[in-house]
Amino acid sequence: EADRRKLYLKFHHTSLFEYLVKEMNYHGGSAQRRIDAARLFGDVPEIRNDISSGALNLTQLTAVAQGIKQKLKTEKALEHRTHSQCALSSAKLTAQKRELLEKVKHQPLCQVQKIIAETLDIEIKVQERKTVQRDGSMRIELTLTSVQVALLNKVKDLISHTHPNPTFADLLALGLEEIARRKYPAMKGTKLQTKRTTSVVVGKRNPLTAATKRLVFEKQHGCQWKYESGQNCGSQFQQQIDHIRSVRVGGTNEPENLQILCAHHNRLKYKREIGQI
Repeated sequence: EADRRKLYLKFHHTSLFEYLVKEMNYHGGSAQRRIDAARLFGDVPEIRNDISSGALNLTQLTAVAQGIKQKLKTEKALEHRTHSQCALSSAKLTAQKRELLEKVKHQPLCQVQKIIAETLDIEIKVQERKTVQRDGSMRIELTLTSVQVALLNKVKDLISHTHPNPTFADLLALGLEEIARRKYPAMKGTKLQTKRTTSVVVGKRNPLTAATKRLVFEKQHGCQWKYESGQNCGSQFQQQIDHIRSVRVGGTNEPENLQILCAHHNRLKYKREIGQI
C-alpha cells in the first residue's frame, strides 16, 4: 500500500527502496527482497493465508520474484514486443506467478530454485566466467551437471569428519592436492587447503581395524539413530562408528556392538550416557 500510494514521498525520498535504506536502516539487499515480495503479494493477493501460515516465506517469495525478473530480462533481449503482445504477456505472467507460488509452498530453497527454473524455462548457463582480483586470486563462475553435483555432495559427506562444511574452494584444493601427490612428487607436502580441522583425542581404547570399519559401513547405510517413530535418521553427514555398549562399561569392538551415527546423534548419545541430559 505504501508503494502503491508512494507514501515515501512524504518523507522526501524518491523511491520505496531509498526510504527503507535511509529511513528504516535496511541493508540494500534486504530492502529489495522485501519490496519484491510485497509487490508479488500485490499481484497475487490470495497468498495472504499461505504467508500467515508459513507455507510461503520471504525466501520463497524473493526467489519467485527474481526468477520472473530474469525471465523478463531474457525475453526482452530476444525480441522487441508490440504493446498488445506485452499486455498478453502480462496476463500470462500473472498466471505463471500463481502457478509458481503454488508449487514452491513448503519447499526448501534448492528445490524452489529448481522449480522456478523448470517452470519458467530459464536458460541453463554453461559458459565459465573467470575474474582475476587485485590480490591475484581468481573468482570463477561455472556450471556443474547433476551427476557432478551428486559426486560433489558425496565427497563432502566422505570428508565431513576432517573437513566439516567445506566450501567449493576447499574441495577443489583437496582434489588438486591429491592429484599433485599422485602425479607430481615434487609437490608432496604442499598445502593448498585454506582450513583444516584439528583432531582431538578423546581417550585411549583399542583401535578399530580397517576391516571392521569397512564391514560396518558395508552393512549399514547412514545414521542408525532411531526417532520415536521408529524411523532411522539416515544422515550421511559426518558419519562416525559408535559402540552400542560403550567401551567405558565393557563394550567391545565386535561388529555386533558397532553402529553408524552422524556426529550430532553420536554426541547426543554420549551426553545421555554420562548423564548430561
